[in-house]
Amino acid sequence: MCKDSRGIIKRIILKMLGRVWKETKNKLYHHCYDSELSLEENIENCPLGITADHWRWFLDYRNSEETKEKCKKNAENRSKQLYTHTGGLKSLARLGEEELERQGRRVSRGELYLLTHKRPNGSYIHDAARAIGERKK
Repeated sequence: MCKDSRGIIKRIILKMLGRVWKETKNKLYHHCYDSELSLEENIENCPLGITADHWRWFLDYRNSEETKEKCKKNAENRSKQLYTHTGGLKSLARLGEEELERQGRRVSRGELYLLTHKRPNGSYIHDAARAIGERKK
C-alpha cells in the first residue's frame, strides 16, 4: 500500500471529486430544470433516483437570489482572467513529465509556457501570450 505522508493523494482525489460533483450539479440543473415551468411543475418532473425533497431543496438553492448573485459574480470574474492556458486540468509538472517521455528530454519552463499557451494549430490563445512567447524565443 502507498504511504501518503503529506496527504497529497487525498488532496488530489478530493479536488477531482469536487470538480466532478460541481459539473454534475450544473449538468443536472440545466438538463432537468425548465425556467418556463413553475417550481411545483419542475419538482413534479424530478429526475429518477432523486427524491422530491432533495430535488426541491436543490431547486430552492439554485433559484435563490444569493446563489444567482454568486453565479453572476463568478462568471464576471472568469471573464476577467487574463492568463488562461490550454493545459486543461493537468499540472505543469505532469505536462513536463509527458513531454520528457515524448521527446526523451526535459523541457524548459519557456517551452512549457509555449505548449500551454498555443492552440493545436500553432496560434497563440491571446495577444499577451503572443508577446510573452515571442520574448521567450
